Amino acid sequence: MADTLLIQSFKNGPKPEWIELCLQSTRSLARQQGWDYHYIGDELFDPLPTSFVSKVAHRGPILSDLGRLIACKKALNTYEKVLWLDADTLIFNPQAFRLPEGSFGFGRERWVQPKPKVQLHEISKLRKQDWKIYRSICNALCYFERNNPFLDYYIYSCESIIERVDAKHIAPQMIGPKLLSALHNITPCPFSSAIGSASPHLIVDISYGAGLALDLHREDLSQAEPEAGLNLCHSLLNTESYRSELMTSEHLMRAIHNLLKQGHV
Repeated sequence: MADTLLIQSFKNGPKPEWIELCLQSTRSLARQQGWDYHYIGDELFDPLPTSFVSKVAHRGPILSDLGRLIACKKALNTYEKVLWLDADTLIFNPQAFRLPEGSFGFGRERWVQPKPKVQLHEISKLRKQDWKIYRSICNALCYFERNNPFLDYYIYSCESIIERVDAKHIAPQMIGPKLLSALHNITPCPFSSAIGSASPHLIVDISYGAGLALDLHREDLSQAEPEAGLNLCHSLLNTESYRSELMTSEHLMRAIHNLLKQGHV
């Protein structure tokens, strides 16, 4: 048995082909690193507090935000180190993968999108200054070592926030990137930039091999360490891109093909 475990999860039932490709890429990473690998279906949600599940209802990403933490905590009874990667994370440059430097840590996304109030349908008029890169701590990658000082507090915070919030106003990412970024602004969290998150704008551009979002992402990457992978944001499937077309499974398949072929964005 290895001292490190990589955990992933996806809902029960048939998986989209592009999700299968993502899972294959992360299983390959685990083999290369000498880690054990564990896949979880809907049983990820079984240990969640009844009151939490009742209030969150069918918001799967938020259920997963807490479920992954509980799964990691349980695994630390057996393993010295536990790593979580979202199932929609594609590893296309495994040699560039780096864990956060600390006893816990997360990913740091580079989210490319037009600035507020920019009209997406005006593609021919969009300029570089109409775009912004939002950098935040994200939980597409979670890393915990045994006896780390953060995991129990993070679990407590997630449960406490949901307990107090109005059920009608549970915002997406409330206990994921939004909470982590708020905590990071007060007390910096270790992070790895090796795993980023691709907005629908970036994914559609990658699928075509060119575009404003892709140019900006590459320019920003030129001043940073290379990425090992990207979270492809399953929850935003069929979201409109700046090209006035929805990000579809076909875009994702083409983007994955290009990323695996090139080994970089």
